[in-house]
This record gives sequence, C-alpha cells and structure tokens, in this order.
Amino acid sequence: MYKQKFVKVEPLYKESKYIIKKYYVELGDLEEEKNKLLNELDVINNSVAEKLNTLETLDLDNRINLNLDIHLLKNKSEVIEKMLDEVNEKFDKLYLKYAGLLISAKKEEDLIRGKYNVTEIIEKHKTAILMELNDLGKQSKEQYLEVAPYFREIFSKPIVKEYHPRYSQLFDFESLRPRYYTLNKRVVKLEEVDQALYGGDISDLIKYIY
Repeated sequence: MYKQKFVKVEPLYKESKYIIKKYYVELGDLEEEKNKLLNELDVINNSVAEKLNTLETLDLDNRINLNLDIHLLKNKSEVIEKMLDEVNEKFDKLYLKYAGLLISAKKEEDLIRGKYNVTEIIEKHKTAILMELNDLGKQSKEQYLEVAPYFREIFSKPIVKEYHPRYSQLFDFESLRPRYYTLNKRVVKLEEVDQALYGGDISDLIKYIY
C-alpha cells in the first residue's frame, strides 16, 4: 500500500495531555476516599443487621446496651452518608474544573492546529501538478509539430480523404495531445479531502498511485 509521511505534525495536544494526567491523579484520590467511605458504611450496616438479629434473644440490660450501640452506629452511618454526598459534590466540581481547563487548552492548541493549512497544501500540490502537466503538454506538442506537416500532407490527398474521411481530423494536436479522463469535474473532491483528513484507510482513494 502507498504510504509516505509528507509533513511532521508537531504535538497538538501537549497541554491537554498534561491536564488529563492531573485530572486522573485527583480523580484517583477522590475515588479512593469514596471507596473507603463505602466500605466503612458496609461494615456499619452489616454490624447493625447482626445486632438487630440478636436483639430479641438478650435480656433487658443487654438489649439496652445493644440499642445504644445500634443508635451510635446509625449516627455514624448518617455522618458517612453526608460525607459521601460531599464527595459526590467534589466529583462534580472536579469534572467542571477540568472541562474548563480543557476548553482553555483547546483555544491554545487551535493555534497550533491552525498552522496546518489544508487549503495551502492542496494549492501547493495543485501548482506542482499543473506545472508537470504543462511540461508534459509542451514536450508532446514539440514532438507533434515535428510530424504534423507529414500528417497534413498525407491526409490531404483526395484518395486518402475518400477512403479515410474521418482521420484527417484525428491527426491534429487536439486529438493527439495527452488527455485526462474522469467523470469528476474536480481533481480532488471535498469529500475526498475530508476522508483523507480523518486519518483512516484511503486505499480506495489512491488506488491509481503506484
């Protein structure tokens, strides 16, 4: 397959990558905090369930003490749930913080991406194509002019015109010059440029190269 790197694209997302790296550090800290709280909440809930299961089998004094323990555990559970709500708020603040940082980074990185002017690249290669085709045309015309008088002489004969009436017009430069055959009016269509810029497989676009 035809593959060649024509330009070396400088890092386009340097600032974004730095921001994303910091984001995951802070995200990891929050997730660790949340997991600790959830684990602690599970321990408390399991302990409350166990105490409730044994409550009816105890005498009055032990039931009082056990109910006090359950009450304390439930109070602790409420505190942890409140802390979980606060952690979830921290997650939201984290998302908004880093979304804002990425938006700011995008504005700076757009300036870098703007250096790669696709229109200029196409126009540059268009100029090179036209110059090469023009050179091909000039050389072809020079060679044609060497033999054109002989074509005219032979195909102007009455007997040749009688037997080959059409061919006298098929030996002019218009008929013999190099030609470009395509159903498209444009050498490169907008959708072809877009497909190439997606960076995927374009073998269907360049099947006539090499």
